[in-house]
Amino acid sequence: MNLNKIISKILGEAENKEIFFKSLSSFSLRVLSYFLGFLFVFIIARFYSVEAQGIFSIAFTVLSLITLISKLGIQTSMVKWLSSYFYKKKEGEVKFLFYRVYKLVLGFSIILAFIIFLLASKISLWFFNKESLVIPIKVIAIAIPFFASTEIIANYFRSKQSITLFSFYSYVSKFVLPLVVLVIWILFFPERQDDVTPIFAYSIGITLTGLIAFIHVYSNLAGINASAKEKITYKNIFKLSLPMLFSSSLVMLMWWSDTFILGVFKTESDVGIYSIAVKLATIVSFVYNAVISILLPKIAQYYQNNEKEKLIDTVQYSAKLIFIATIPITLALVLFPKFFLSIFGEVYKEGYLILILLLIAQFTNSMAGPVGPFLNMSGNEKEQLYFICIALIVNLGVSLYLVKDFGGEGVAIGSALGMIIWNVLGAIYIKVKLGYQTWIKI
Repeated sequence: MNLNKIISKILGEAENKEIFFKSLSSFSLRVLSYFLGFLFVFIIARFYSVEAQGIFSIAFTVLSLITLISKLGIQTSMVKWLSSYFYKKKEGEVKFLFYRVYKLVLGFSIILAFIIFLLASKISLWFFNKESLVIPIKVIAIAIPFFASTEIIANYFRSKQSITLFSFYSYVSKFVLPLVVLVIWILFFPERQDDVTPIFAYSIGITLTGLIAFIHVYSNLAGINASAKEKITYKNIFKLSLPMLFSSSLVMLMWWSDTFILGVFKTESDVGIYSIAVKLATIVSFVYNAVISILLPKIAQYYQNNEKEKLIDTVQYSAKLIFIATIPITLALVLFPKFFLSIFGEVYKEGYLILILLLIAQFTNSMAGPVGPFLNMSGNEKEQLYFICIALIVNLGVSLYLVKDFGGEGVAIGSALGMIIWNVLGAIYIKVKLGYQTWIKI
């Protein structure tokens, strides 16, 4: 049996081949993104203090959280609608809906950025009790509209199933230009360095990225006459998007609450060590995110068109791909946690137990399969919201209870429990109520 036949036997149907190769492309770009992000925080670790690492992590958390709110959950519902329009070759509706969503998110993100900029001092003192965060929060606020608009553009390409472009704008672009700006700053302005420099570099880079992304999507849609035979009103948009907004906001809050809690009760050094452990733990999610990149629009298409067999086969193949590919990554990090942490500096080896706890949660997420995407794309976004609420309550309760005595390890326990509860409850609901199994059939 030759190599081509072996590969064909493994991959199976043409649909599975598309998932495999597009997921591989997305995974490769995600790895590149991680490498660039790794390089960015590595430079901070080597050229600046551990406090600078903590300041960057907190500022980045603020950026991510406010950006999430400014998107209003629309990016997910947009994929659901645009995927259907692309599937039916309705380009006029695609252009009409995209610009309606883009303008809405851009306008709202500008308002939120302005508010965060004005309230920077109060946020720094009330939430973190650290005056050193005032300037970083002001600087990062400027990047919010550009960060949010880039993610909307990324999901336009995801809906089109241009997975390479989606992965670039969603992952790689977040660090390419910020990294270039930071390196230029270090090389040409060595006398103007302090703990806030990485925040300035990141904000400038994201601003440039947002402008480039808009020029790209504008040229992509040029020449298409925007039409709206199936007009989607703002009421329709908000009706579907708000549950997704609350869900994605709670997920972000659950994921980033660790940084907030440590920022309030512990030092910038503790936050810096924890942030590196989180960054390593998220490597496990690379495969999951890569597969979901192509799976999300397919779930929407098959579910809306009642193509049940295709949906079952696609979900099962994706679940197997996620499960098998995450095993070696998880094992390597669990067996040698101190080695990987020490790459960033000896001080970060203190976070080895944090890393192991977070890896357990990430691996459970991979085992459960595409729970969140399935619920959102099948019209069960409200049920998704309920499960996340339960997980968030557990996460915050355990983290707040343990942080004073156990620091980062206590917060990691809360985070791990929250993520496990959310995915297990969601997977059980999909199986019992909807009749689909998101985890692999043995």
